[in-house]
Amino acid sequence: MKLCQLVMTDEAFHHKFGKIWADRTIPHLSKGEAEKIEDWAWEVFQVLLFNLASPDQKGWIYRELGLDPLWVQQAFMEALTDAEIRKELQDATNIFRVLIKTLLKAGIITDRTRNNYAAYIDMAELYAEGDRMIGDDIAEEGIKYLMQLNGSGKILRTPSSIAAE
Repeated sequence: MKLCQLVMTDEAFHHKFGKIWADRTIPHLSKGEAEKIEDWAWEVFQVLLFNLASPDQKGWIYRELGLDPLWVQQAFMEALTDAEIRKELQDATNIFRVLIKTLLKAGIITDRTRNNYAAYIDMAELYAEGDRMIGDDIAEEGIKYLMQLNGSGKILRTPSSIAAE
């Protein structure tokens, strides 16, 4: 449990840094620079969405089972619909929902790219949810733990220090 909490704390720091960066940077960019970031974010979203579960990432497994990876990829793409993705993104714990919400709240999704994401998620509903994210409570507890640990002067035992003993 503590390892999961620390990983979530680490991710919360990344998330918080990204939000701070966006708040301080996006408003000062030229229209062209902001659009480059918007386009890059959309491209990254699509790559992550389709590569995470895409069968073309698992070709060796399908060959082991006697299946043609190209056939599996085509069947996957036929079965995967925007409606199916939209259903998956209803879950508040879905990583892609969290990503879209983060981009939206950071001002990286604008009217220009809003419809790209709207194919998968109700943007108005997402915006109305507020700023809290799934896992915020666990991450906050992890931050308190790290502050206590750092404030107490304790040295965190690492695998290499344990192995040295």
